[in-house]
Amino acid sequence: MIRLYLSEHYPELVNRVHVVGVPRRRFGERVWKHLFYYFTYRQWQRDAYAAALRLHEAQQFDLVHHLNMIGFREPGYLWQIDAPFVLGPISGAANFPWRFIKLLPLRDRLAVIMKNSLNFMQLATSRRVRRAIHQAKVVMVANTDNQKLFARWCGIHGVLMNETGSEPVATEVGQAMNSRAPLRLVWCGGFVPRKLLNMALLIVARVVRVTDVILDVVGTGPHAEKMQSYAQTLGIEEHCHWHGQLSHGEAKKAMAEADVLLHTSLVEGTPHVVLEALSVGTPVVCHAISGQGDVVTEDCGVKVAVEDPDTSVDQFTKAITALAADRRELARLKRGALERADALSWDHLVARAGSVYDSILAGRSGGNG
Repeated sequence: MIRLYLSEHYPELVNRVHVVGVPRRRFGERVWKHLFYYFTYRQWQRDAYAAALRLHEAQQFDLVHHLNMIGFREPGYLWQIDAPFVLGPISGAANFPWRFIKLLPLRDRLAVIMKNSLNFMQLATSRRVRRAIHQAKVVMVANTDNQKLFARWCGIHGVLMNETGSEPVATEVGQAMNSRAPLRLVWCGGFVPRKLLNMALLIVARVVRVTDVILDVVGTGPHAEKMQSYAQTLGIEEHCHWHGQLSHGEAKKAMAEADVLLHTSLVEGTPHVVLEALSVGTPVVCHAISGQGDVVTEDCGVKVAVEDPDTSVDQFTKAITALAADRRELARLKRGALERADALSWDHLVARAGSVYDSILAGRSGGNG
């Protein structure tokens, strides 16, 4: 699959990128996925390390980089290879804010309490995580919140590096907008409790008391009927358009047609939906936390302080109402969104990662001289 992608998009790299497949044995996951997932993943990391070690003995790597799904819990074993080691981007150490747990169903509250507790325990006690981090020449960290936590618990200053980039599109934003048209909001994501679609609906219920808005909801999940029922309870069913699961192209079109992305989620790495909204010139209103807190600036959106649910709903409501009343400010943010997306593009991200490699290799060659 990787070779096919390269041949279609980057044919010049086909003979420069060598993919060594390592099968994963998923024993027990069909019986109890949450229990066995990390057991099978750790075994796969051992197998990958064995394969990498054989390659290293044959041709000697100049640099080794461990990437995964940005979770810090499983740093693999590549750090044991005798070559400069880069880890990350990593994330996953930040907790779900305790004051917001009451917004979650009981089952999800228990899951959050367990995850928050495991974060503390693993940061404080996991020898392998600490050894991998301290063996690394550079640790890339996905966002500021996690950067602070790794500094506190592991004594390292990680390099901020988004794990994903934007793909800006060529478009223009007009100087003025129709102030009589309803402000169009879009919420995009899976219907999982931690993304707080219920908060988004409550925000819309507050906003419609002051100004007219439309909320396009893109996504689906096990709580879809419950969320639509909640919208009816709040009396905003006429203001909500439920699109279900859309293709990637259709979802980007929905974001491009919106005035604002309403992003209520609290725990993320670098949410790609935020980058995609910016890439089509759609400003973002979000919590000042996780990756969105780093990505969104005053020139491309509005950030709400994370204090408690009531304060969040109040501040989101004020931000959206203000943008509905001031369409020139909204146009300014739309232009800023495109500029911010360009700064966060894959090209810039790859260049930054390349500069990290260059600095490590330059230091190595200088030391050997």
